[in-house]
Amino acid sequence: MVSSGLDSSTAILKHRASGYSGPNMAAEYFDPSTLSGAGGMYSTSEDLLRWDQALYTTTLLSRESLDLMFTPHVEFHEGGPGHLVHYGYGWFMDNLFGQDEIDHGGHVNGFDSAIIRFPNVKITVIVLSNREDTPSWEIAKAISGMIFEQE
Repeated sequence: MVSSGLDSSTAILKHRASGYSGPNMAAEYFDPSTLSGAGGMYSTSEDLLRWDQALYTTTLLSRESLDLMFTPHVEFHEGGPGHLVHYGYGWFMDNLFGQDEIDHGGHVNGFDSAIIRFPNVKITVIVLSNREDTPSWEIAKAISGMIFEQE
């Protein structure tokens, strides 16, 4: 990964995207260094794909750590009583379009993102936007539906 790291309000990053809250509206300023890992990181889709692919190996983490990360530890209802969501260490786990899926999203001033991993078939959908009003999760889900030929 060559284009990822902890963001800083003082670092000059070549090709850094500016965040927007809407059409022709810059997002409200915030200091990204105050967020650390939770929203204080920057990356590219290429780097996130490299990271995703490494999670299928023990290059970054041991098999035991990977198993812990992708094992549900917490369950809760989201979007109504009929939908039980499972949460591991940093990842939500569910079933989407008949596939086991692992996902997480992000949102800070000016930016929105979603990543959906389908580990059994090694397909990953990554949506990054520099508009905070982008429905990244809905876009990622729609792309996933096209991949699995479901609407």
